[in-house]
Amino acid sequence: MLPDAIKNRVRWLIKAAAALLLFLSMTQSAEAGKFSLLRLILQRGENVVTITQLPETRMAMNEDGELIPMTVGYHYEYFSVLWMDVWTWNGQYVLAVGDTYAIAPGNIEMFLTEEQNEELSVPWRYRFPLGLVVFSIGVVALLVKAVRFEASTTTRGRELLKNPRYAEVIDRMKEEQVELENWAVEQQRLQDSGESPQATEAIHDEFRERQQSIIQNTRERLFEAGMPQGKVDDNLKAIVDYLAFKEELDEITRLDEK
Repeated sequence: MLPDAIKNRVRWLIKAAAALLLFLSMTQSAEAGKFSLLRLILQRGENVVTITQLPETRMAMNEDGELIPMTVGYHYEYFSVLWMDVWTWNGQYVLAVGDTYAIAPGNIEMFLTEEQNEELSVPWRYRFPLGLVVFSIGVVALLVKAVRFEASTTTRGRELLKNPRYAEVIDRMKEEQVELENWAVEQQRLQDSGESPQATEAIHDEFRERQQSIIQNTRERLFEAGMPQGKVDDNLKAIVDYLAFKEELDEITRLDEK
């Protein structure tokens, strides 16, 4: 199972992607020619990348008998963010004269020399759009940072529990938490059977109060056990994160053994 820090960042990235798609749809639905800030951020269009010059023997001539300089290009459509392509599609080879292009009839190889055909390839900017590369690097960097942060936090929690005084406090906290969970289960049973005089909302409020009391008592006990007061909250979180990570790891191990 993934650590919570990574899960949260993945959720954030999904939300960001959804927001981009929403912005794109809003931009496309805007009236033609109407200024939109979104159009300065998001763009969609088409592009032709020049691949090579057409051999003179295969160039056409104009009315004056002069060769028309023609090139082989690669035409594609794109979606970009801040002028960096993040997605490209419908790529195909074309014959171009200046800014005018046409889809090459038949195989493009028939217009090129053998040497040019050997070097012919789809442009890198089509296969690996710059925006997508930057976005991917950003995602990887966030994941690496999250893993390192999670690892450092869980490691610190494990080291703190090597102190027997801290470990004793945490054991007591876990016992109180188990008692609270058992109380909640019993209250649920009484609710289901109609024996409980308390309203559901009152039970929830009491559960939250008891939960907060356990946390506060644990803070005070850790301080009494010698933990610096300014570090109690951070250290307690590190310990809880480590215990949660250890529980997940133990669960995975049990599933593997089955």
